[in-house]
Amino acid sequence: MHYSDEEIERAKTLFAREAGKVGHGRMAIAAMAGMSKPGKISHITHLRTWRDYLPKARRALQKERSDQNSR
Repeated sequence: MHYSDEEIERAKTLFAREAGKVGHGRMAIAAMAGMSKPGKISHITHLRTWRDYLPKARRALQKERSDQNSR
């Protein structure tokens, strides 16, 4: 999926804004529970980057555009 320069800049801005907040660093993308060891749960984590904010940036820009067009 291709993103516009405006969407990329918005994603980088959102990433920078969120970087200082608690709980920003890693996000769980999967959790696996072992069948033979029921008490053990393994988490696979991902270190967030500005690319994780591209869909959020696209939705925000689309909402702004639709709000401007409705006026």
